[in-house]
Amino acid sequence: MGFRRLMAAGLLAAGHLALAASLLALAVGALAAQSEGPLAAQVAPAPTAQVAPAQAPAAQAATGTPAAPPVPDFYFRLDANGKPLFTQVLHWEADPGAFEYEVILRDASGSMILDRRVKESRAEVHLAPGLYSFKIVTFNLLDKAEAETPWHSLTILKAEQPLISSVSPKTIFLDTLDWRVTIVGSRLLDMGKIILISEKGTTYPGNVEARKGESEVVVTFPAEAYQPGRYALCAENPGGLSTTIEGALRVGLQSPMDLLASAGYSPFVALADPWFVETWSANFHPQSFNARIEFLFIKLRRVSFGLGLGMDERRMSGTFGGAKLTSDFVLAGADLVNAYRLSRRLQGIIRLGGGLSWSHHVFDYQGYAGPTTTSYDPFARTGFELQWLIASKMYAEIGAEGSCLFLLDHYAFGISPSLRIGYRLF
Repeated sequence: MGFRRLMAAGLLAAGHLALAASLLALAVGALAAQSEGPLAAQVAPAPTAQVAPAQAPAAQAATGTPAAPPVPDFYFRLDANGKPLFTQVLHWEADPGAFEYEVILRDASGSMILDRRVKESRAEVHLAPGLYSFKIVTFNLLDKAEAETPWHSLTILKAEQPLISSVSPKTIFLDTLDWRVTIVGSRLLDMGKIILISEKGTTYPGNVEARKGESEVVVTFPAEAYQPGRYALCAENPGGLSTTIEGALRVGLQSPMDLLASAGYSPFVALADPWFVETWSANFHPQSFNARIEFLFIKLRRVSFGLGLGMDERRMSGTFGGAKLTSDFVLAGADLVNAYRLSRRLQGIIRLGGGLSWSHHVFDYQGYAGPTTTSYDPFARTGFELQWLIASKMYAEIGAEGSCLFLLDHYAFGISPSLRIGYRLF
């Protein structure tokens, strides 16, 4: 009998020393609820093994011990109907001198809803969403209370099943600047996560760029995530309920085809043809504009080929034989287009083509209308431009184009520097 008392006293002293070094560290905050909607069966159960989460600030102040690493403090299983059943797990640091622990839990009104003795430094509870508080009492080998923690608050939030109804775009090409992904669905909670999953299982967390309530989220992913291949998208809400759409997003090197439309300013400089040069008072004619629409349908890694349609309109004025002469030209034709990608934003474009020019000349003799002439003449043109991608689909082009008109008894050649703004239709 004396030996037993001596042993109990020794254990009691060891327990006091242990409690002096470390009181109970408590998990504060857990998530629980029931799922909603038919997608509950897609939720993967969390592992049942749990480790103590970070200590609550009050417990740290009492013990002076460092906080344990944060880990999940709940798990759930699916019942036969696919409905998740949540279990919250309370953790605290084990006391080597403790024989048992008493877990006391009360609801927001202060009513006690749980008083349980446990051997281990953890307890599993099943709580509905709401506000609670709890404390832990340590009992020694003699079944006497040794110490107890203060009351700690516990909030149980409702976990909701997210739903993804659409993802756009379904394909992102690396030759564009817009790498945003728009996810539309329901119950996409503010504190939830959007995760991109590669075919190898690598995960990339999404950065939310914009949000429209709980029905729409616009996200981008880290640059290293954008590699050619197919990816799954996962929406995960607080509480662990998630929905994963396999093959929701594809990343490609470049779009299979481009349709480009642009318009801009292109003053004309007459260089060859004595009739042009001698008739007009200056070689430089600022009233000139052009427009292009181009379709690139052969696309390799850096080089693209296609066809284009273009129209140039220019006005030239001068004097001829004592008369004021005003000439309007409209050049409409087709081009072969070759684009070479220099970088993600910059590419060089070479055009070669020709078409038909409509020319209209008006003579004015000091206020008296003279004769007018109209002709249709073939022309050829070539040019080089640099195209700079400004935004996701907007671009600017700067360069120069040479054109030669083949008239009845002579030809006319000139250069048109150009500056255009364009838009990639697709």
